[in-house]
Amino acid sequence: MHQSEDSRRIQRSALFAGVAAFVAWGLAPAYWKLLKSVPPLEILAHRFVWTVIFLGILLAWQRRWPEVVQNLRSRRLRERLSPWQLASILIASAGVLFLTFGYGRFPWVAVALCLTFGVYGLLRKQSGTRAISGVFIESIFLFPIALGYLLWLGQRGKIAFSPAHLSLSLLLVATGVVTAMPLVWFGYAARNLRLVTIGFLQYLAPTGSFFLGVFAYHEPFTRQHLITFLLIWIALAIVSAEAVLRWRTNVRAPSPILPEPPRVESTI
Repeated sequence: MHQSEDSRRIQRSALFAGVAAFVAWGLAPAYWKLLKSVPPLEILAHRFVWTVIFLGILLAWQRRWPEVVQNLRSRRLRERLSPWQLASILIASAGVLFLTFGYGRFPWVAVALCLTFGVYGLLRKQSGTRAISGVFIESIFLFPIALGYLLWLGQRGKIAFSPAHLSLSLLLVATGVVTAMPLVWFGYAARNLRLVTIGFLQYLAPTGSFFLGVFAYHEPFTRQHLITFLLIWIALAIVSAEAVLRWRTNVRAPSPILPEPPRVESTI
């Protein structure tokens, strides 16, 4: 049975949202460099505080507070890989392994980030929570700790956020938007796309950071990096082509003609 027009539209918008999220995360280091004079822990606290405030205002404006208090829905998640998707995963894995052996030691931090973010994507998909309310709920738990830490810094006179540093303070306020919007986009994509697709979209973030590092900040680029990125992008091209072909097949598939239900004469 072919997909309905609404389903295709949702998947297209979810794909755009996923691309936007990972591209934003890939380019985010350029923004954080503007805050290099602020201690990282204070930046983290500001991100939690202003994310909650920004999303709270957005939820109030859209009158979606009842959404926050709804019970989270659970759903099954069982995805099967097509042969092309399996091949692309193997190619991308070969690229990562090549860079790992050339690096000389196992990248524990990078692998841990991938695994934890993959688990986060799975939980976001299974929860069924809508994007904005989901990110708000996730952020609200650490809001008191972050706010308390900022108040403690303010009492000790060691906080960077102050009227004396207006431009820096505005950048800190904007961390709420910079943090929240990619998470909102990712939440929407995770609910409506397959996790296989989300997994490959994750490569957009390090690719964006790669372009920033090489072309904007002139960081060293070795042959191992070149081979790794070529293998990863070949894998992405394969899975993208397979997805496009599958989508075109669904679009062209004729609509099934359902048999007319038998008429039942009323006995009343």
